[in-house]
Amino acid sequence: MSEAASALSEVEARDLLVSFRAHARTLLSRFRIPAQDAEDLLQDALLLYLRTDSEIPCAESWLQGTLKNLCLV
Repeated sequence: MSEAASALSEVEARDLLVSFRAHARTLLSRFRIPAQDAEDLLQDALLLYLRTDSEIPCAESWLQGTLKNLCLV
């Protein structure tokens, strides 16, 4: 991946995290996930997103669904 593409991905990822923060907090509190486990679940969801980024049409919806599924497990 070129430097320009990785920089763009960083900016997009940062914007996505800012917009997703409130939804993630709501979802994690609904499932009563402890803070340490919540951090791990968020990291897992974000790693999955980074691996399949080109195949995802709506990143925020995908992250919400993935985080919800991880919380259910």
